[in-house]
Amino acid sequence: MARILVIGLNPAWQTILSFDELKLGEVNRSKTSSQFASGKGFNVAKVLKNFGHEIFLLQVLGGELGQCIEKECEELGIYSLSVWVKEETRRCTTLLSKNGVATELISPFKIDPSEARGVDEKILQEVLPKEMLKKHFDLILFCGSIPKGLDENIFSRIVKLLPTIPYMVDAWKNLDQEFIEKALCFKINLAEYSALKMTFRNHLPNADFAITDGGEQAKMIHQNKLIHVYTLPQIERLMNPIGAGDTVMAGLAHYYLQSRNLSDAFKKGLGMGMASCLEWMPSEFDQENAKEFESNILVTEIT
Repeated sequence: MARILVIGLNPAWQTILSFDELKLGEVNRSKTSSQFASGKGFNVAKVLKNFGHEIFLLQVLGGELGQCIEKECEELGIYSLSVWVKEETRRCTTLLSKNGVATELISPFKIDPSEARGVDEKILQEVLPKEMLKKHFDLILFCGSIPKGLDENIFSRIVKLLPTIPYMVDAWKNLDQEFIEKALCFKINLAEYSALKMTFRNHLPNADFAITDGGEQAKMIHQNKLIHVYTLPQIERLMNPIGAGDTVMAGLAHYYLQSRNLSDAFKKGLGMGMASCLEWMPSEFDQENAKEFESNILVTEIT
């Protein structure tokens, strides 16, 4: 199995509350509740660890919630490359109502300017160089947003620090042309892809994009050309869609490392993401359900 570095700088402590019906402006009493570590990076790391990979998760943590996240990493066997700040790690509260309708409430997380520069330097001059002296990574995954206060170009700076390691991206803000063009692939949703195009005035740098759109058709774009369309089967008993995109990202990375075929890896990842929607916990799924969904995805090649 591979040794993978996941860059998930902005984790969250997540609470899920479920309701028969959610009514704004009224008292809503949940049927069930759960609390656990989350965020794009953590979710991706969890899936890949379950596949047997050796996972290192770079994250910025703070306060008691940060300690809870680090403890979950330890329990799962994920190596947390933690950089600590004074600000409490953000909370994410998910409200689930019938038919898998999810509403997310996310608290702010902003690193104090007095320590932000020190966090940048610790990541780039201490944590990552120290790890690189010990081991080689087979793949880097950039997942999620950059915490407010950190250098907006930190992703590009990490790539320049580790220039020989291939990388995939599930992010779309504050990315320069060189970073985009050198990526193996982007896994983002349609709204994020459209926003990224706007940033570059509709002239995106040449890259591969695996684009999701909820339960609608997914697409693979190679150097600004649509090459594959994935028509997804319907999910009959949707439980929780949160974390489905993170599961797709993990599947894309895992199966690409096996086959070096992005299109096939994306299809398998889509099956995993759909299977995760049947589960209560984000980014968890049954392998047989994933295979069944994958087998029912229609792939149309665009010539």
